[in-house]
Amino acid sequence: MDTPVELQPGQPPPQQILGMFNICWDELKAELRKYARPLGVRKPVSPLGNLVAETSIEYKLLKQWEVAPDSEGILHEISLFTSRSATSMFKLVFADETKFEDSIIHSGSLTIPYNGLSVASGNKVSVYAKTTDAVATNFDAIIIAEERYYQQ
Repeated sequence: MDTPVELQPGQPPPQQILGMFNICWDELKAELRKYARPLGVRKPVSPLGNLVAETSIEYKLLKQWEVAPDSEGILHEISLFTSRSATSMFKLVFADETKFEDSIIHSGSLTIPYNGLSVASGNKVSVYAKTTDAVATNFDAIIIAEERYYQQ
């Protein structure tokens, strides 16, 4: 702690250099270390899921990707396919938030680009599918992503 300085008349007060920041610097530095860890190894993730001759009229999990602990997920794209587009519906869920539901793909296949969207550690990207008429339908989904692991 600095000792008090007596000022002479007309003398400007001494400047404090980072006085306020010195108080909480250790806590700030510890907090920043959590987010400033350098990223290390990259691991590609391309889980492919399919349901063959599915007849369920309730949503079934087609494919799910959960970002591993101590890593950052980078989502590039999701591709969807169905053998019967007029009666097939998809649902996409990111981290427990539904992005779309009861969506029909008129052409039979669809690729949704995400261009490197960051997905936090522990979050899930899930694709669900169902048929509206209980007739056997094939569904496919692939999630193109990568996980970047933090260096310890």
